[in-house]
Amino acid sequence: MSFRRCTLAAVVLAVCPVSSACDKPPGSASDSFTPTATGPTGPGDPTGPTGPSGPSGPSGPSNPTGPTGPTNPTGPTGPTAPTGDPFAVVDPPPLFGQVALTNIKNAVDAAIAPISATSGILIVDLDNGQVVYERAADLPLKPASNTKLFTTAVAFDMLGDEHRLEAQAWGNATPSPAGNVAQLTIIGEHDFTWSTLLYPSTGYATDRLAERIYAAGVRSIGTLTVAGDYLVQGEQFGTYDEDNERSLGAALVASAIEGKGVTIASEQTTPSFQRPPGAVAIGKRGSLPLLSAAHPLNTISHNEFADVLARHNGYLLAGGSSYDEGASAAQQWLTSIGVATAGFQLHDGSGLSHSNRVTARQIVGLIAHMAKQPAGQAWVRTLSIAGVIGTLDARMLDTDTNGRVYGKTGTINGVITTSGVLFHRHDGHRYAFSILMNDVTDVAATRSAHDKIVLAVAKDRRTAGARPAMPTLRAAQTLGDGRMRFSWDAAANATGYDLWLSHDGVTWDRAQARRVGNVTEHVADELVVGTTYYARVVATNGAGESEPSTVLAASTRLTKPSLLVVDGFDRWKTAPENPLGRGHDFIAAFARALGDRSFDSASHARVQSGEIALTDYAAVLWELGEESTADETLDVNEQAKISGAVASGVHLFVSGAELAWDLDNKGTAADKAFAKDVLHLTYVADSAGTKNAAGVSGGLFAAIPELGFNTPGTLDVTYPDRIAPAAGGKAELAYLGGTAGTAAVSFTGAAKIVVFGFPFEALETSLLREQVLSAILAFMGQ
Repeated sequence: MSFRRCTLAAVVLAVCPVSSACDKPPGSASDSFTPTATGPTGPGDPTGPTGPSGPSGPSGPSNPTGPTGPTNPTGPTGPTAPTGDPFAVVDPPPLFGQVALTNIKNAVDAAIAPISATSGILIVDLDNGQVVYERAADLPLKPASNTKLFTTAVAFDMLGDEHRLEAQAWGNATPSPAGNVAQLTIIGEHDFTWSTLLYPSTGYATDRLAERIYAAGVRSIGTLTVAGDYLVQGEQFGTYDEDNERSLGAALVASAIEGKGVTIASEQTTPSFQRPPGAVAIGKRGSLPLLSAAHPLNTISHNEFADVLARHNGYLLAGGSSYDEGASAAQQWLTSIGVATAGFQLHDGSGLSHSNRVTARQIVGLIAHMAKQPAGQAWVRTLSIAGVIGTLDARMLDTDTNGRVYGKTGTINGVITTSGVLFHRHDGHRYAFSILMNDVTDVAATRSAHDKIVLAVAKDRRTAGARPAMPTLRAAQTLGDGRMRFSWDAAANATGYDLWLSHDGVTWDRAQARRVGNVTEHVADELVVGTTYYARVVATNGAGESEPSTVLAASTRLTKPSLLVVDGFDRWKTAPENPLGRGHDFIAAFARALGDRSFDSASHARVQSGEIALTDYAAVLWELGEESTADETLDVNEQAKISGAVASGVHLFVSGAELAWDLDNKGTAADKAFAKDVLHLTYVADSAGTKNAAGVSGGLFAAIPELGFNTPGTLDVTYPDRIAPAAGGKAELAYLGGTAGTAAVSFTGAAKIVVFGFPFEALETSLLREQVLSAILAFMGQ
């Protein structure tokens, strides 16, 4: 993507947090991550120097106002519209001064002093590479459950955060006219999600697989062979027994198939993953994607989930389903990302093994690498959060750490470990840390020491004053001439703003950020026509940078777009999965699903104020997440604007888990009338008890046999509405499992309407969102 490049003299890494869990080890010494040894040695300045003094980087364009851009020198008519595309280089994140480093060292040393343990510690600023504290960082130690960081990071980085673990059905031939298959082999590729932690019932996944086997025409099976590796329910604190789990998996699979009316003459199991000779594909089913499946693995530190995933890593990346191959995959991965592996040893995926060895530098190197990867944000969201969720929920409760530490804990006999990321309350930087302690004699005192170590860094060491409040990005619009306009609300204490652009809305490069001045609007040129750009805004002042804003997106075109995506989800700022109120990027899920279609996006506040007119577009896609009665899903102003747009033929897609609850169950007479006459639905029940649905036969989504919206850590949907069509509406999606019922309705009139009882943005994969949105837009003629 061709953003203008700015001069930068700082090491930049980009992403989110990490979580905590129990009992397991990590990785090995880090080469790819090269922090600045110990920070500056000059006089003690508590605010630190203004930035690293390294080379000035590539010369880049010398004119800070940039090229003259397109022919409209005055930009749009807004009150703060800039001329052309002026912007300056964004400052590199400042280093700690020597006084601050000394104060941190003294505080960490004081926390360690009373503890009897062998320790390895490393703390590094991810935003500028400065080593903040280091003690025996290259000493190989038992990592306990910090092992899970390696197990999951390898999978996320190498296989992708949307990777699914499959169960595949292979016949020796296609079913006979009577539906007979002499031999049917089910190969389990380590799906550890057959659990009520992730589905409404243990048999949910095998029921779906059996449905696909039945749909392929199978009515009788001579010999059913269950092959490969399985996990049924699993034990959080257990040790994986592959033979026992294969037997449990075989019984569950056979029961599901017979439950569909298919007869089975004989059954057998085998550890082999080989397809039978002349195998014909009968059907398959994938698990939840890793971004969802790995959440309990890291958050509550589920041991058997981790062990099975390690075997899966070995199976796909190192040629065999075993812990040895899983360890080999991890070691090869570490080497490939530049992390030195001296002393690195893994003997399981969970960290229960006392033979595992990793170093603090290897863990920090892993975190630093993941901070730059497209799957890194999803990986971080699988982790435990201090004071909020998982194994850190009762730890680090100080104001400077509560909700700000994403980490992974570890505990086995004589071992206490804690590693993760601190999102600093005062300076806004991200700090990767790893604290490994072996030969521990007092577990409670050691955990307390770990918390004090993180707090030592989390305190206000720069004393530079208050950072600005988080700004609110309100609109991203294409101007129809290759330029884009971004506008936002002013933030308290801000003296300026930086506009960050991204090619995917997930990875953010400081070199692509634009310091646009103390304005609330910016027109960007030098953009590639036909490209989608994601944007966020950061407010600045002398104390530093704010938390980043909501993410919006738009596509550059030489014509005005026909689609508008509206962000109406304010409630997520206080959701448990988002204690910092940051990282609100749900519009990005729509943008990626829209592909090469032209669109704008905006906050619902811009629609409420009338600054953006719905009637300027052919179709409006409105996301409400989990807005409810306290937040108002759609207020009377918005209802009036939507009603007017629909009456004039503007198509509408709206989704939200509390929409029907708010409007038709708890709403006023006017709310109820809007739900019935405009959205064409009525409320049935508060929750469907499931996070899965399927297309209704003959409907818009009939080709989609199963879809899931289970995305814990990203958007944890707790109350998907059961709805029913009204006033000519039609059922389009039915819930699978739980209490069943209708999940989506449509209506055909002057305008085409589609409404979901759960958030569209919570659909589990980008492919699924593309399929669903393509069907909706085809229905609308878009």
